[in-house]
Amino acid sequence: MGNLKLAAAVATIALSSMAFGASASYRYARVYRAGSQFDYTLATRVEHNGKPASTSVAFAHDLVVSKAGVPFDEVTFTQLKECAETGTSTCKVLDAYARQVPPFFLSLAADGSIAVPHVAAPQMTGSVTDLVTYWVAMSAKMGIANLHKPGDHLLVPTPISGNWANGASIPLGRDYLAVTEQLLDMTPDTVTFRSSFQPPPNPGLSMAHAWMRAPVAGATPNNFEQVIDQGNAGATVMWGHEAFTILTTVDRNSGVILRAQMENNLELRMRIGCTADATHCGPAMPFTIARHQTLRMLPAPTAMRKNVNLLRQSRLLEMLDSASIVSRIPRVQ
Repeated sequence: MGNLKLAAAVATIALSSMAFGASASYRYARVYRAGSQFDYTLATRVEHNGKPASTSVAFAHDLVVSKAGVPFDEVTFTQLKECAETGTSTCKVLDAYARQVPPFFLSLAADGSIAVPHVAAPQMTGSVTDLVTYWVAMSAKMGIANLHKPGDHLLVPTPISGNWANGASIPLGRDYLAVTEQLLDMTPDTVTFRSSFQPPPNPGLSMAHAWMRAPVAGATPNNFEQVIDQGNAGATVMWGHEAFTILTTVDRNSGVILRAQMENNLELRMRIGCTADATHCGPAMPFTIARHQTLRMLPAPTAMRKNVNLLRQSRLLEMLDSASIVSRIPRVQ
């Protein structure tokens, strides 16, 4: 979810069984091999106020590269298909939006980093931030390497904040989440973790407007706010509670993410037709969003790799055709 500020402190461990020791049976570590390639799909089903709203599938290619001696996953989105649930499903091919996302870099190495790229196309905001969140959940700064046996769990001592605003269609997009991690299951080949992101008991967002501060669910402070610019229709403002849980299965030898499932639930209030400064808006309405997503690695090799190589070549030609190559290269932090 957004430009996540990960806790730098060592996570506080709360074991449900025995303490760590020499008999520890597993330690998560991502093993990178330069040139390795993986293809993923992100299939998402969305409900609004309990009714089907849309389904989509995004495709991403992952190439292991080195930057200043540090291994990274270079991620390139290649395709997006979206179907609106309006009695009969109407599907659209939105690959052009996927290709507007510049390649970005994520690393689960000890000296690596995770950051969200600028996403100009709002149609890709969810897919990009969701993929980044899967990497965050498996990062060392979440304390994942301190879980060794099924049942071991920890609380990350400092909540994390996300920011997915893009300065245009989404002028404001923030959340604030408390994270717990648990090792659920191990087989000879795989390990499965559960990552829970919940509203913290104490406020972490100042909220853009005073009328957004009253909790929308119980007494727990609101931890989500978003403004979407709808053009001539004005802005849509949403605020309230967000929570999600991720089940991630990784390869036991390499730490590569094989598959994951996310359940993302938001209990919100929404005002539509707002002026730019939100001094005039329509009345507040209850609004819920439920997002059900599956991340899955595709069998290798796939035809997507040929497509992504062509995509990279075409982007290179576009940059070479520009008078200022440097200005066209995406900045990566």
